Amino acid sequence: MPEHEEKRERSDINIRTVFKFGIALLATAVFVQVLMWAIFWQLDRRQTKLDPQLSPLAPKERQLPAEPRLQVTPAADLQTIRKLEYDTLHSYGWVDEKGAVVRIPIDVAMRLIVERETTKALSHEGEKEK
Repeated sequence: MPEHEEKRERSDINIRTVFKFGIALLATAVFVQVLMWAIFWQLDRRQTKLDPQLSPLAPKERQLPAEPRLQVTPAADLQTIRKLEYDTLHSYGWVDEKGAVVRIPIDVAMRLIVERETTKALSHEGEKEK
């Protein structure tokens, strides 16, 4: 036996069968794509026939819907509202200047309520002891 002769098994794989399988797989994929396109085209045509016809009196241009309309940028609007609420809760300001009603920050208001309730509780305990 010559030294440079190939030493491999020739019966392990049949290249021709592998290529035939690949071509059959590709042809099947193309067939399925064409079939899907035809089905969607048919469904679209059928739906177009079922759509109601617009009245000849209907305006040709598209009109905006009546107020109130949906938000265009709800995330930005929500962020703006939250910033306004945060600023209102954490700052001083007038609620009614003529009536002398002011707004104080929420943390200050909570601290004042706790101090007031503590003072009331202590005064009630003092009255009970007498």
